[in-house]
Amino acid sequence: MALHSIKFWDFSTRLYEMNGVAEICLELQDQLNLDVNIVLFCFWGAHIEEAPTELQWEEIIEFSRDWKKNFVQPLRSVRNSLKREINNYPRTKDFETLRKRVKNDELAAEQIQQEIIQSKIETRDLKFQPFSRSDAMKHLAYYLAEEGIVLTDELKNKLDEIAKNVSLM
Repeated sequence: MALHSIKFWDFSTRLYEMNGVAEICLELQDQLNLDVNIVLFCFWGAHIEEAPTELQWEEIIEFSRDWKKNFVQPLRSVRNSLKREINNYPRTKDFETLRKRVKNDELAAEQIQQEIIQSKIETRDLKFQPFSRSDAMKHLAYYLAEEGIVLTDELKNKLDEIAKNVSLM
């Protein structure tokens, strides 16, 4: 993949649509409260020769926690409520249109988050390399440690499945 021309958002949407990736990401989000955008960033970042600095990681994680709390999570909560509550209200076109609009707003918030994450590492001249599974795992280990999550065999297997899909891109 010629990643030098691929933005983080484009990379992550392609990866997310690959076999089993969305399901794994949603499990990581629901079971471990991981930020899927940072997980995907770990894989995208494994195409960059020089890893993000400690300061860049801190900025990315701090920004993402705040963004998720204040924008993504509230939109996701509304969307999920609308999905659950549709059974309690008449199925109208307007109700479904509202749910789709909120879903699109949630995706827009995630796209903005990814653009800002990418901008935090574009402060230096980025050089790209073929995907490095070991770099992806280093990034993921850093992120998991920041979140206080132990890398179990089960979690490692899930992350390996995503890495396999990245290799197929």
